[in-house]
Amino acid sequence: MSNSQFLALQGFYQLLFLYLEPMSTMLPALMAWIFPGASWFHHQLIPSSAPVPTVPLDPRTHMMVWQLGNCYLLLGLVSSLVFRAARDSLKHDPVAQERIVGSLLAALAIADVRSAVLHFTRPFVNRNFAVDAPHQV
Repeated sequence: MSNSQFLALQGFYQLLFLYLEPMSTMLPALMAWIFPGASWFHHQLIPSSAPVPTVPLDPRTHMMVWQLGNCYLLLGLVSSLVFRAARDSLKHDPVAQERIVGSLLAALAIADVRSAVLHFTRPFVNRNFAVDAPHQV
């Protein structure tokens, strides 16, 4: 498909949102499922100075990590397939392309902004996490 058929995303943005962004969103799913694996992925959610545990995760935690991988895969697939559907189905309707692309980009931006705000402010969590300290009851 040429750039003229996908007027809503052209040049660098087409490369970014049709290829790079979906691949980078789906990559954590493969990392959780295959390599380096669920234990490593779980350890990286809240990193600590402790080494990655060598004991297997309990079944519930393992399933949670795999489901998180499913969420990453789903986000990448939705992003990739919606952009391609807009390009292929609406090649002669740039206004409709822009509405669909704009809606998807707005949803992705809201999720990114929310994630960044929570990451940098952590409003309800102790910033130090006390991951390395013993659990106090």
